[in-house]
Amino acid sequence: MQTIDVIGLGHVSFYVDDLAKARAFYQEVFGFREISVSLGESDGSTMVFLENGPVTIELVGFHVPPHRHDGLIDHLCLRVADIKETQKRLQAFGFAEGCEIGLDQDIYPNGGLFMIFRGPCGERLQVEQRL
Repeated sequence: MQTIDVIGLGHVSFYVDDLAKARAFYQEVFGFREISVSLGESDGSTMVFLENGPVTIELVGFHVPPHRHDGLIDHLCLRVADIKETQKRLQAFGFAEGCEIGLDQDIYPNGGLFMIFRGPCGERLQVEQRL
């Protein structure tokens, strides 16, 4: 069975309890630039995507504390060249059955396609294709 071609790390997502403080830290200390901000549809969160060269991070700030602890990594996102082919291969390996590909027009300058699924130990994983 052919493996999935990963072309880079999509992003790493962190829960933070003070979004303004975290945003300033990554921008002022590490030189990240903001590429998008979006609001969670149902959980009151604000998601800020920051980028520096090939590294993208997502800071997730909550108005209502999540069930998880602040600072925990929420998910690993791998960047792929062809998300539809990746979906087929994941399903051939027994993962991502029934998972749909979503479109987020706001995440990157030209938008992106993504799919979220569970790994073999229940870990939350995501694959994305930038448009």
